[in-house]
Amino acid sequence: MAEPVGQKDATSNSQQQPNTPVLPTTIGKRKRTSPVWNDFEEILEDGKTVAARCKHCQSVLRALSSAGTSSLLNYLKKVCKLNCN
Repeated sequence: MAEPVGQKDATSNSQQQPNTPVLPTTIGKRKRTSPVWNDFEEILEDGKTVAARCKHCQSVLRALSSAGTSSLLNYLKKVCKLNCN
């Protein structure tokens, strides 16, 4: 009798793939690729970027790791350019 789709027991799965290698997962941060990080210092909280401090004027800006770096770049071009020179 055929086995219904999606209802395999645990033993049949392990018999199909014996000696499957377990690859280690890499846990870590990605390399910062934006040039804006040359002008800002990261402020971390629980291993995540939450803010950035301008190396020129020491202003602290919110910089969530999920939001990108365009706000930091805009700050450098518009605000810091006026205040730091």
